[in-house]
Amino acid sequence: GIARQEAGVEEAGGGISEGEGMSVSLEHVQEALQVLHDPQRPAEQRRAAHNFCEGVKEQDGEAFRLASLLAAPHLPHTSRHFGFQLYEHLITRRWDALPEDSQAQLKLVSLQVLAGGTLGLLEEARFIKEKASQLVSLIAKREWPARWPDLFQRLTALTREGDTQCELALLVLRSIGEGVFEDDRMSDARRNELLQALNAEYPSLFDFIFRTLETHYQNFGASTDPKSRGVSRALVSACLQTLEAYAPLASMPQISGSGVLPALRALLHSSEMREQALDVLLAIASKKARDAPHAPFRALIQGILESCGPGGLLAECGYSEHKRLCLILSNFGANHFYTIQGTPPAEGASSDDCASVREGFLHLMATFAGYQALTVSESTAQFWRTFLDLQAAESVAPMPPAVHAALLEALAGKLRHPKEDDVDGDEDVSDFDELAKLWAMTKPKYLDLLKRLAAADPAQSLSYAGVRWQAALREYIEAGGRADPAAAGDAFEALSGLLDSTVAGVPAWAFASAPSASAAQECQRAQVVGACQALTQMLLEAEGGNPGEIFIAGAVFRSLPTMIPFLKGQSNGQGAAYIVTRMLSRFKTIRWTPSDDAARRGLVLNARRRISTSTVKVAQALARELLPHRGEVTALAQELLGSDAITSDEVAHIYELLFVLSNPVPSVEEQAAFLHEVMSAPVSEWVSQATTDVVSRPQAWLQGTEVGGVRESGQGGDPLKDPRVKCQGTIMTLLCIVRRCITGGSALRAAAQSPSVNEQVSLVLPNLANVIHSIHSIWLPEVRAGVSPAWQGIYRSVEYEVTADPEFRLGEDIGNSPAAEMCTWLRHCRDSAYQLLGMLCSFKAGFYGAIEANPGLLRPLTSHIPAMENRHLRQWLRLVVTPMALNCPKHLQEALMGAVLAPVLALAYGRLSEGYGAMQSRNAG
Repeated sequence: GIARQEAGVEEAGGGISEGEGMSVSLEHVQEALQVLHDPQRPAEQRRAAHNFCEGVKEQDGEAFRLASLLAAPHLPHTSRHFGFQLYEHLITRRWDALPEDSQAQLKLVSLQVLAGGTLGLLEEARFIKEKASQLVSLIAKREWPARWPDLFQRLTALTREGDTQCELALLVLRSIGEGVFEDDRMSDARRNELLQALNAEYPSLFDFIFRTLETHYQNFGASTDPKSRGVSRALVSACLQTLEAYAPLASMPQISGSGVLPALRALLHSSEMREQALDVLLAIASKKARDAPHAPFRALIQGILESCGPGGLLAECGYSEHKRLCLILSNFGANHFYTIQGTPPAEGASSDDCASVREGFLHLMATFAGYQALTVSESTAQFWRTFLDLQAAESVAPMPPAVHAALLEALAGKLRHPKEDDVDGDEDVSDFDELAKLWAMTKPKYLDLLKRLAAADPAQSLSYAGVRWQAALREYIEAGGRADPAAAGDAFEALSGLLDSTVAGVPAWAFASAPSASAAQECQRAQVVGACQALTQMLLEAEGGNPGEIFIAGAVFRSLPTMIPFLKGQSNGQGAAYIVTRMLSRFKTIRWTPSDDAARRGLVLNARRRISTSTVKVAQALARELLPHRGEVTALAQELLGSDAITSDEVAHIYELLFVLSNPVPSVEEQAAFLHEVMSAPVSEWVSQATTDVVSRPQAWLQGTEVGGVRESGQGGDPLKDPRVKCQGTIMTLLCIVRRCITGGSALRAAAQSPSVNEQVSLVLPNLANVIHSIHSIWLPEVRAGVSPAWQGIYRSVEYEVTADPEFRLGEDIGNSPAAEMCTWLRHCRDSAYQLLGMLCSFKAGFYGAIEANPGLLRPLTSHIPAMENRHLRQWLRLVVTPMALNCPKHLQEALMGAVLAPVLALAYGRLSEGYGAMQSRNAG
């Protein structure tokens, strides 16, 4: 080999070796390489050695001479690697500048390196093999086929010279295939030329690879000699790498034309070759082309299914192989399911064979969908989404019921939040937090698939959801007080997601009360209606039969709104009214007492929150169906408003419910009467003497908090807590009513302009102005200076702290103290009052008429402005001043807006001047 290389250098003649320049000795180059690769040498010496080596490349002839010497097999790896780098430099950087005879000489030398320029197959370093084979592939990308037409024949001849040459030839072929799209500098025209040339070579190329693969795999299995087995394994590995490189480039008929597919399937049973075989199959399955011949690819899938039988691949392999196999099948199903679905008659496969392969494939994919590791399970989503879309378009045969049931079970099991010990089952996540994030990202995919499954077979999906719910409710009830609250919460949250997705996926015609025209659809519609009736009845019975189980009540009330499409499709206003009144009545029984522990109090709060939101959801969706039963529901809601069974927060939801029930009423007069009725109670409460006394005293909210006061320490009872809560609750109720008046239907908006409603608006204004003034008076300098240090926490700029730190939680440094509670109340009450005042501007007669009749109302609305902080000023401008200016009548604009804007603009100008002055001073300093 060395002799042939040296002879090649001498034969180069004047080509590459011509040129002037100083000759560099081999010893100097080796010394420089030794310094360059010695980390103990000073950086300056290594930099000088690097510059010296780079200088060698500047003379083509000298670079070629040294490359032939340095690449000799007896030299150290560092020398040989640099020798190949010199060859590579001539090919990649200098090729177009070289004469034709020099280019021909480099072609000859590159093949000679393959023929005898390396050590034996098992002795040679991998990176040296890669460098040696790259010489030929780099030239091929420039010259083949037009100026190197016999390259593939030369490579084929080279493979007959020995195993070492055979491996190097395979590495060359692989490098050519990989380089077609990896070389960014290659022009499109040149790339197309290479692809066309390769296309002509594929039949012989794949045949050669298959024969080499078959021969050496048989040798590997038959031999007991470690060296012989090592050689065979290396050649099988080289064949598989070459196949992986060409799989994306060749057509599916070209790939299947040889015996490659059966060979890959056979290699799956070899633990030494399995991973590489899986890589090749994944490259093939990922191809998007729809030209795969049915018979060979269906046979491949059938073979894989047989291999995955009892005691087969799934039992032999671990997570890594399972993940790759799942990706292969998922990509194959998404891209080439047509080869499994059916076959042209000419190919001779029976329909029973096709159905068997198809059902086996779907069963295996359902098994992978339920795989413990989320990364494996999630990879099936692409296939199932494609398959279910095809089924919806009737492009594929219906899914077998057994597969549908298996996939339902697999997906439902993935809806539960993972546990700490689940981390061990997934090698792609390092800790529980990472697993929880992965689950949060994959859960929507499972819910989407459940929705599509329901569209494919609504009756079976609904029946399955009902069975799961019934089993979970029975298990919880039987466990009694021994059930783990956290585990039960996760289980029922998963069941709620299952039911939500299932009902959302059922087509609308399946809920209809009218019979379907098609006999098949009518049969399915009857099954769906029966399943929904059973589900709704089961949920109501579970809640009604266990009145002490607050947890069950919360879970049931969370899921009852899911049945809205069914109730609407059946026009079942009576059933909806029963559900709403049933939930409202539970406000009276689901309550807490002072002796309740935190866990029970949490369950009560959750159940009551579910009642509040669910009643409004049901009423909003079925408002027209509920119209005949409106009186019954309204009477119960009014009863609750007049009792102590609901909190101030829940009052707003009850009023929201009343407005929703009134939406379908078409008469403006009836809507006006309704508005007057619902506003009477909160307005009466707001204008009462007790409320007026509280909101009119600027110091009322801070009684005893001044230095020397009875509550200076920030501890002890708070006599004003109940008045504060009541005040904010009334503001929230009025805000809810006013917002509905503005955003409601045309009849409601017209009714909102009636004289009776505007009269009530004018009654609200005085105390609303007083409460805004009294809250902001706390920021007056003389008041703020008198507040004790323990109460200074009420002035915290929570809005700024949240912006700067999203993790900020009020009260972390001042605890759950009265000061922290007061800070929260001040912020919420102030914002709610601003919003209510801004929305009242829409009631022009009531709002502007009251101000015109009593100009003194402006004083409490404007006198507090100088004490505002910047955060208050921004809210005031956005929520109050803007709507007031937009709705103000023309004849009041000058007087009213002048009085409102003057202090605001003066304050804004002063704050900007202060800020700008401070910036100037800082810059000057």
